[in-house]
Amino acid sequence: MRLKRLSIQALGAIGCLVAAHGAAGGGDAEQVRDDLSPAQEQAMWDEIRQSVATLRAQGTLVAADVAGAAQAVSYAFPLRMAPGLADYAGFRVSAYADHNATAGQFLDYTGGNRTYDSHRGTDFALWPFGWNKLNAGDVQAVAAAAGTIAFKANGDPTDHQPCDAGSSSDAWNYVAVAHADGRLTIYGHLRYNSLTTKAIGQTVAQGEYLGTAASSGNSSGPHLHFEMRYGNYSNNEWIDPYAGPNSQPGTLWANQRPYFDSAINKISTHSAQPIDVNCQPSITNLQDSFTTPARIYFYIHYRDYQGALPTAGTVYRPDGTVFQSWSVTDATTFLSAAKKSWVFDFSANDPAGTWRFEANYNGQSYQTFVNLNAPTSITLLNSGSQTRLDPQKTHAITWTDNLGGGINIALYRDGVYLATLASDIPSNGQHLWKPDAALALGTGYSIRVSSVTNPAVYDTSDTPFTLAPTPSLAPILMLLLD
Repeated sequence: MRLKRLSIQALGAIGCLVAAHGAAGGGDAEQVRDDLSPAQEQAMWDEIRQSVATLRAQGTLVAADVAGAAQAVSYAFPLRMAPGLADYAGFRVSAYADHNATAGQFLDYTGGNRTYDSHRGTDFALWPFGWNKLNAGDVQAVAAAAGTIAFKANGDPTDHQPCDAGSSSDAWNYVAVAHADGRLTIYGHLRYNSLTTKAIGQTVAQGEYLGTAASSGNSSGPHLHFEMRYGNYSNNEWIDPYAGPNSQPGTLWANQRPYFDSAINKISTHSAQPIDVNCQPSITNLQDSFTTPARIYFYIHYRDYQGALPTAGTVYRPDGTVFQSWSVTDATTFLSAAKKSWVFDFSANDPAGTWRFEANYNGQSYQTFVNLNAPTSITLLNSGSQTRLDPQKTHAITWTDNLGGGINIALYRDGVYLATLASDIPSNGQHLWKPDAALALGTGYSIRVSSVTNPAVYDTSDTPFTLAPTPSLAPILMLLLD
């Protein structure tokens, strides 16, 4: 007889109520923060200002670049997940900017206290499994608006502060971008050697890669520090991009996220409870394929969790019928980060195949998949049937699998990764691909189709193909006519 739901665990914030009580003590969801000394901060902005002066003297930054409101631009979100990841998001707001100059008193843009003393930017912490995300480069900083690289620093190889014996006097790795409206944005705590290869003085487009979020410099954990300044970029010339009663009346964001940005970052299945260790990668115990009997842990990781918002969960059998469903609320007012788990035992009598775990929270639906007594597999069908592909034509990449979840498609040449052709798309068995015009003609190309949830499950072209135009029939026809 099946043991049904064994337990429901509200695991909370793995620390404390970080939004209400400031700095936390340990765990994956503590409040991360910047701890630059005044001297470190002054030195950083001095080098930025000196570089800006040089670029202006060279004509790289012209007068129009500091013209102000007439050149006003809007700003996109400065983070994105690396291509091909199964998480819905990888961040949470650990702290907004502090609008109260009095020591020991905190005031964010709405009048709340989700900040800390003298904080002039927004801290976007990596969540969940922040140290794992740092090591894998899972969360990328991108340019919030088009601009010119005013300065960048890549001097701190100990980018796991405070956990890798780096000095508290280390400066952070960062990129500073000057925009057409005279403002400048800084992207701090980037990972060592992850910074864009573009040089100071070169331009970047909105959304262009700048580096991966980490914990370089004097930082208490993996996060991106995003800060905006204007004028001469002094400590008094900073601006909070969020519109609110304690900030400017109009937002600088193209789409300002809500103050309580309540959502699910990750929905997943595990062989055991994840183990979070401060300063170390978590032991995630992620698993999406089981052989019965099996005890499976179903997890949801939230950002800006509000217990009054119901979480509706459903586990579906392979035929689409409901195995278990539930709806839960609790008395939690707010947590910057939270996780809940549900545990079920499965027996040999449960049907083999792909099961679906779905959660609905705050008006959004999320899902992941798990296989029972049916190890996941992918078979690339046209892997060896085509030895020559015309770069001017569209080609169908076809495969079969039992994943149920999303897949990634990548292009390789001579076994070396070249590009992602599709990221986290439905596994419907076919993807149409027209080669990029910039790809070099020649031999050795191959396709790899892989599982988003488990990248170790993949299939690759049996035989490499050649990228070359289809030979013209004109010379043959002329010969026949002659």
